[in-house]
Amino acid sequence: WIVKLVLCNIDIILRHIASPTVGFTTTTTLPAGGRRLPLIFPLHMWNVRERASAGSARTTNAPESFHHSFNSLLSCHHPSIWILLKTLQTQQNLSRAKMFRVTRGDVFKSS
Repeated sequence: WIVKLVLCNIDIILRHIASPTVGFTTTTTLPAGGRRLPLIFPLHMWNVRERASAGSARTTNAPESFHHSFNSLLSCHHPSIWILLKTLQTQQNLSRAKMFRVTRGDVFKSS
C-alpha cells in the first residue's frame, strides 16, 4: 500500500524533493566554495519514474546476476585467453540450455 501511495503522489513528492530547501536541484553546491555546479549526471539519466510507471526494471539486478555467475565460472580475476574462451563456450551452452527450457515452457522460480 505504501508503494501505491507513493506512486499516486509522486508529483507532490518530487516537487518537495526538488525544492531548494531539500537541496535536490539540477545543480550541486561544493562544500568549501559554495558555488553551484551542474550535476555530473542529469536527472533524466537516473530518474526511474517513467520506467517504474511502465512496469520496467528499475535496477540492474539482471546484469549483476549474469556478471556474478560468469565470474564464478571463471574462478580467477585474470584468466588466460584459453580459459576465457572455454568459459565463454560453457556460458553459451548454459544459455542455450536455458533458452531451450524457456521455449519448452518450463517455469522458473523468481529469486
